[in-house]
Amino acid sequence: VPVQGNEPRWGNAKNNFVGRSNEIKQIMHIAKKIISERGASKFVFISATSGTGKSSMLVQATERVRAMMKMIKKRVIVTRNISNEGDTRVPFSLFRVIFKDLLLRAKLDDDNPLTGRRTSRGSMSLVDSSDEFSIDDHWDQLSIKSHSTNESTMSTEVTRFRYICKEMNASPEFIDIVGKKLLGLRDKSVDSVTANASSLNLKAIVDFMAGAFIRCTRNSDIILLALDDVQWMDEMSWKVVQAIFERGKNVLIICGSRPPSTNPLSVDSSFWASLQREYKDNHRFSEIDLNPFNILDVKEMIANSLDLKVTEVDCNFAQNVFNTSGGMPHFLSYMLDSIKRNNLTARLENGLVGLKSSTGKEKTEFESVNELLLYRLDSLDASVRSVLHLAAVMGTEFELLDAALAYEGVFCVKETEKLEAAMALRDSLDLAVQEGIIEELFVGGEENNNDEEVLEEDYDHGASLGDVYFALTGRKSHPLYADNRRYRFTHDSWRTSILSCMLHERRCDLHEHIAIALESYCADESEQENNIERQIRILKHWTSSGNFVRSANISLKIGGQLMLLGLNSQGIMLFDDSLSILKEQGMDSREESHGGICISILNTINVPELDRLIKLNVARGKAFSTLGMSKQSTISYQNALDILNNTICADSEDFDRSVSFPIFSGLFVVLKMGAIEQDEECTFEKHLISKFVEQARLNGDPVHYGRALAMQGETFGRLGNFEQAFQSLEKIKKIYNIKSHHAAICRAYG
Repeated sequence: VPVQGNEPRWGNAKNNFVGRSNEIKQIMHIAKKIISERGASKFVFISATSGTGKSSMLVQATERVRAMMKMIKKRVIVTRNISNEGDTRVPFSLFRVIFKDLLLRAKLDDDNPLTGRRTSRGSMSLVDSSDEFSIDDHWDQLSIKSHSTNESTMSTEVTRFRYICKEMNASPEFIDIVGKKLLGLRDKSVDSVTANASSLNLKAIVDFMAGAFIRCTRNSDIILLALDDVQWMDEMSWKVVQAIFERGKNVLIICGSRPPSTNPLSVDSSFWASLQREYKDNHRFSEIDLNPFNILDVKEMIANSLDLKVTEVDCNFAQNVFNTSGGMPHFLSYMLDSIKRNNLTARLENGLVGLKSSTGKEKTEFESVNELLLYRLDSLDASVRSVLHLAAVMGTEFELLDAALAYEGVFCVKETEKLEAAMALRDSLDLAVQEGIIEELFVGGEENNNDEEVLEEDYDHGASLGDVYFALTGRKSHPLYADNRRYRFTHDSWRTSILSCMLHERRCDLHEHIAIALESYCADESEQENNIERQIRILKHWTSSGNFVRSANISLKIGGQLMLLGLNSQGIMLFDDSLSILKEQGMDSREESHGGICISILNTINVPELDRLIKLNVARGKAFSTLGMSKQSTISYQNALDILNNTICADSEDFDRSVSFPIFSGLFVVLKMGAIEQDEECTFEKHLISKFVEQARLNGDPVHYGRALAMQGETFGRLGNFEQAFQSLEKIKKIYNIKSHHAAICRAYG
């Protein structure tokens, strides 16, 4: 059974939702206008600080719009996503999630074409019902409940994707590059294409994804694209959202985000400016800023939570809760949950309900929400807290099986003790769910397309976990494999509070064990080796663990793949993540530095670390050069050269100096781009070429020596020294073989 189920990464709507009615009605009016106008798409941006209830309001507004469309008999497609911290590094991260919904929707629509069509008579009556619908009058009649558009398993996604590609006249390369690498679709067919990444460009990919979205939703009256935490959405996903907005019809895009002033978006600045000006003037863009609740809202929420009338709530009680929570709905819900579960209220002498007087056994008042959260965490068993420490380090969202593998590494679980440890881990997570700290998103084994190994859908779930353990092999032999599920922290505040209690060294140790656990999945599943999203997750943990070499290995590999796809900016971010490990050491020191790294750090690094340090700066320089950003490229190459000349282990016999050759080649390229100023004698260029030729000659590799001589000949020719240029050419003829050396030069120098 694949790890896919109902309502992944999305909360549930509530009939007794408190507050935000004006904002929700504003969104409903915009949706109703789309139906009546049947024209251009509209965009709503909801900005709010953490704890203001942005996500809850977004869920509620989405379901209100759906219920309204149902009442007026309009066909609506709702697709939604919550971005996670780290998604900024994963190109097209948004569409890895929602594309699977859309592929299913296209299949359902094509199988039942009448569902998206109406007779002219029916169409007229539906327009009338839309005009007659009053949001205020029908507010209490709307049936609010959570729905899901995620109904498919993974087994036919590639088939549907091929169908969409064919219908849109997309080239076969899209299946390998867009389908497999960028969207994470698996394709085991024998006729899959080995795509050449250079044959595609980013604009074509963006246009295809936007076109596919529009194609898959063409039979609906309105399409609701609800996106939460878009401050973590990557640049390429934003570009597709922009294309959908500009090209699509009847699409309502609702984005929830932390304030852009403190959480910059990866959106194109010109598009954002257009939204703020002309699209806003044309009533296609609306912005909603959520503020904390006022005291009346707090009173209503207290009454709603404790099953009271608003008039029964003591004013001092309400004021105390308001002051502590700051009127932030999410924090307010924590306080009221704690008050209710610990029975901390009582009837006061004035007949109203307020807080009990403190008896010393139960604390009834807290100076801050953080203090309340820490108090609740401290009340948990030590074993549960240890599991929550691991979960917090894994991230906002994590899988049970990944947590189990990391747990076994952290606590050195023996093979014979795996079953017992697995049960203890699951029990601890179940308790955390009961406490409202994390929530379970979906259940049902791992995503797997290998028909020979996947569990049957009628698998006896009553069988013991021990039976499963002995029946399967590899990762699938784990006691929790058949019961794998995904969890998510109910709010960032829980994760932040947990991490704040942990020592830095402890967090680093957990990150390392998590990285090892995630890598074990890639070892068991060969296709995961090139899964960009999975590899970037592993990179994040190696980087956070402080292991520079392991982090650099992955960023160089994945960053190189992204550069081949034209995603140079994303590659640069990965290179910078790895470089930050060394740059952040000794940041407060005033000692000299080279390439942004303190000299004391350079004096202690070993040969493998120097090797990766130079390669990262060179890769960074290549990426900037490809983007036409010659000044930034020059800085990266010069940083690499500066580090090479000021690191002790560079003189070691174990250090391969050929690693430094692309530095000279890169500086030569940016020099021709005009990024480096020279004197009339071109002293810098001559010195650079001379040093490269000499070092390459000593190295003895014809690939590097041929490259150096080619640069030398070009320089001599440009400076008018034609005789010397011909001498360089003659030397190249003696050592260079185009058949055997061309590919190696491309690999080394790009």
